[in-house]
Amino acid sequence: MLDLSRMTSVRVDPVARTARVEPGARLGDVDRETQAFGLALPVGINSTTGIAGLTLGGGFGWLSRKFGLTIDNLLAADVVTASGELLHASPKENEDLFWAVRGGGGTSAS
Repeated sequence: MLDLSRMTSVRVDPVARTARVEPGARLGDVDRETQAFGLALPVGINSTTGIAGLTLGGGFGWLSRKFGLTIDNLLAADVVTASGELLHASPKENEDLFWAVRGGGGTSAS
């Protein structure tokens, strides 16, 4: 088990309307930083929930009916593999890993 609890940084880009969130952040951390710019993410309802687990589990909250699940709003992820390799996963880079991180559901275009 890895303890990520001290990795709580949330950096908001108000122009791009995006947030870069470290895996130890909790929903309260995310809400505090995004709301400073009049922004919000569709996350859960309990401020002490961890963002990483909530996101990878789908993530349903007050804004989900309008903006989708938390995972639907994930743009990219930095992943450390079992061998220690750092990979960036997004729709344009390591696409299969990004698909897997997002749950691997649905059908893929072949």
